[in-house]
Amino acid sequence: MNSPMRNSATLTGQFLGPYALVLLTSLLPVSVMADDTELAMRVIATPPFVPSQVITVELTLQTDSPVVGSANFALPELEFGVWLEQSRASYNGFTIKNGRRVPTLVTTYALWIQGVGQFQIPAVHTTVPVLLDGERHRLIAQAPAVSLTVRYPQSPVDEFLVADEAEFTSNVVLPAEVEVGQVIEQVLTVRAKGALPVSFPGLIVPDFVGFKLDQLPANSRVQYTRGEVSSTQTITLRYTPSQIGAMQIPAYSVSWWNTQTHSFHTLRSPVHDILVKSSPSYSSRGFTWEWLQLAVFVLVALLGGFVLYRAAAALRVLLRKLRAPVLPDRLNP
Repeated sequence: MNSPMRNSATLTGQFLGPYALVLLTSLLPVSVMADDTELAMRVIATPPFVPSQVITVELTLQTDSPVVGSANFALPELEFGVWLEQSRASYNGFTIKNGRRVPTLVTTYALWIQGVGQFQIPAVHTTVPVLLDGERHRLIAQAPAVSLTVRYPQSPVDEFLVADEAEFTSNVVLPAEVEVGQVIEQVLTVRAKGALPVSFPGLIVPDFVGFKLDQLPANSRVQYTRGEVSSTQTITLRYTPSQIGAMQIPAYSVSWWNTQTHSFHTLRSPVHDILVKSSPSYSSRGFTWEWLQLAVFVLVALLGGFVLYRAAAALRVLLRKLRAPVLPDRLNP
């Protein structure tokens, strides 16, 4: 059925349901009104939400008009978080509605929560090209705002990771025999789904006795795959034994909040037992260094004794001169 506004350059309409107000604009004549177009927004996550959590916001556009291009979404500024636009993922399909198939465009964005309190994701606007009676038009739609509450969980620790899934691994390559002065390298890796690298807590390293420890800077990276956000952090520790005997590389732990079960968990690395033996080369270096220190000490002592001896002799000569009687000039010309 032809619209009475066939020759209009702009066509507006209030469509069914509370989902959106849709505008259809085109420089070409418009022949059909898209009466069943809806744009809806929802959060794909189960509350309660917590700070540093990454949630997925889904935008679903249903229209009788075939979509013939990429949709452009105007994401509003947020007072409580940041849109991760690199995480965008879209797919086209169909939805069964009233016994018929309706073309559907689904687009998701990840959102990183940073605040605590009652917030609202403002309305989102989109512009998408559609085909009406063989002509290309722009469909402008608006999804209503969505409210959510963000609360800080009761935490047993000060720093923790917030993620959907988390994994903690430790890799230590131990030789058959560990000798004094030999470097042992340990690589700790934390993998988290639904988290950003800035959310990783710092590693607590205990004080060591019998080890020299060097901690390299952490290496972090983030990956976006089909709308999902995942991060990995790698920490390298290098131990140098300074004494012989049975020793341990201790267990490290990472505390994290599971956004799926809404509970705290702790991941721990295994304890590594090592037996440190004396190294001939290290022993010989230590032996040489001890003798060198002794030689320097003896040399300094001898030099100091010689200087004291010369100073004492000069002092004795001076004292003898001071004790000698002073004779008259006629007896001592």
